[in-house]
Amino acid sequence: MASVVNLVLTAKPEEFEDLVAYMAEILPDTAKYEGAQVITCYSDPATHMLTVHEIWDSKAHQQAYFQWRAETGVVDRIVGMVAGPPAFEEYTHVAF
Repeated sequence: MASVVNLVLTAKPEEFEDLVAYMAEILPDTAKYEGAQVITCYSDPATHMLTVHEIWDSKAHQQAYFQWRAETGVVDRIVGMVAGPPAFEEYTHVAF
């Protein structure tokens, strides 16, 4: 069953532009990762916030992706650019 994740990041004000550029650099690889259906990113310069909206074939696919990003240092790099902990919203698609 499809898994939906919204990742909300609030950048340190001085890091906002760098975070936007970094996400633009890495998200094409995210979109190619096994199980990724939709990856989109939205930003609000006024609040220094970014939201990454992800749809995955399954929660297991998203978890494998996140593990890969952690192992390759991407998570640590992002953590250094944000003002606080990221917010995750996870949902399972409800068929109707």
